[in-house]
Amino acid sequence: MAIHETVLKVGTPWPSSARDSVILGMLSGGSRPAADLRGPRRPSAAILTCVDERVVPETIFGCAPGGLYSVRLAGHVVTPEVVSSLEIALGLGCRLVVVLGHTDCSAVRLEREHTGDHFAIVQRIRWATRSLPWRATLEEAIEANVRASVAELRDRLRVRIVGGIYDLTTGEVRSLG
Repeated sequence: MAIHETVLKVGTPWPSSARDSVILGMLSGGSRPAADLRGPRRPSAAILTCVDERVVPETIFGCAPGGLYSVRLAGHVVTPEVVSSLEIALGLGCRLVVVLGHTDCSAVRLEREHTGDHFAIVQRIRWATRSLPWRATLEEAIEANVRASVAELRDRLRVRIVGGIYDLTTGEVRSLG
């Protein structure tokens, strides 16, 4: 059995040698697209979400590859590059932007624990959560961060913008009306 065919029990981490072998195989032409992605791009919505590998917008929203325009940055913070990327999405016809936070966000946790002060992203999250009480929970900070990103994008883009939080445990998205 080839290394990329090895079956691992759910929750079991891959040995680093297996991961390396799979990645090297993909980079050397051993991968193929899951769908035919040629032709015009027509994503139904743009998603600003975190880089966390457990958050996969196409899976969460049941879309095929190419169905969403995804912009990913730790803590889903708004930067000039994020705004420019979302402007491209609008040029492709997207009329909805979703800011999707998630439970157990490491970037927001760094801000709450005051352990990542040297990271620019954590400083942006601190600004977004500045009005929270000192003992606010991680969940409260995640929600405040999503709301701050939504508000900032509403000031910069002329499109419908909504926020939500993806629960990693239940798989549900809670809308932040």
